[in-house]
Amino acid sequence: MLLKRATLPEDVKLRSGYFYIPRLDQLNAAQHLPVLMSRFVAQYRALFDDEIHIPKRLELSEFGDLADHLHILVLGASREIWTFQRFAPFAAARIGVDLTGAKETDQRFAPYNRRLDEKLARLLREKAPFYVGTHVDEIGGERVAHRLFIPMSDVGRLITHCILLSV
Repeated sequence: MLLKRATLPEDVKLRSGYFYIPRLDQLNAAQHLPVLMSRFVAQYRALFDDEIHIPKRLELSEFGDLADHLHILVLGASREIWTFQRFAPFAAARIGVDLTGAKETDQRFAPYNRRLDEKLARLLREKAPFYVGTHVDEIGGERVAHRLFIPMSDVGRLITHCILLSV
């Protein structure tokens, strides 16, 4: 868990691009993960399977084609509003607009942001990575959007960012 590690410094801002990133333990998924998500989990574990108190550089290019499915969200100073610091290229192509800089509740991202605010609130409560499947109504029917939420911090004990993989 991100905040329960006593070894993290308090409120010391890291260099740009560096984060305290947690290990990815066993995911509690009710079903088998999609292949893309399984590939990401394996690569993530290879890159970030280290102690939380050691800052790591987040280079999305290390994930290859999987980086197209990665959003980076940043939590605002009010600690209530999340903004897309990076909107995943795959999602931008799907909806026809890049929402980098937009709030997670932006209606242009509907229906894909259904209950996203609730999941990000859960991330702040649980302070640990988690998987969730969310039903999304699309043209042609309903599908399950597989999402992996990973908390990060660039200051120490407080969650400031989230990696969101959506496939």
